[in-house]
Amino acid sequence: MKTLIMNCYFSIGCDAAVVLNFHRNREENPALFKNRILNKAWYLGYGTKDVFESKCHKLNERIAIELDGKAIELPELEGIVLLNISSWSSGCNLWAGSGLEELPGEQSYLMV
Repeated sequence: MKTLIMNCYFSIGCDAAVVLNFHRNREENPALFKNRILNKAWYLGYGTKDVFESKCHKLNERIAIELDGKAIELPELEGIVLLNISSWSSGCNLWAGSGLEELPGEQSYLMV
């Protein structure tokens, strides 16, 4: 088995589509992406566009996820984000109030 280290997060679906659109346009027109506030506006624009286009609608019908060899039944969704960090999306703490703030320090593996 090949071991890879994930240093942040892995995403598929609408989140990844927004980031890919941002990246491609920043590569083509770097002068338009030099301001932090403007960059957030670009993200808002790409995210809004994705909401209307719904290219990732019913992603659960196009992917399958297994955990410990067992298929997981997915709800209707448009994206999946796998995190190994405590915050995401400009510092949003996804675990606040969930009781999962302090996760055990055991080694975990993700096979994709």
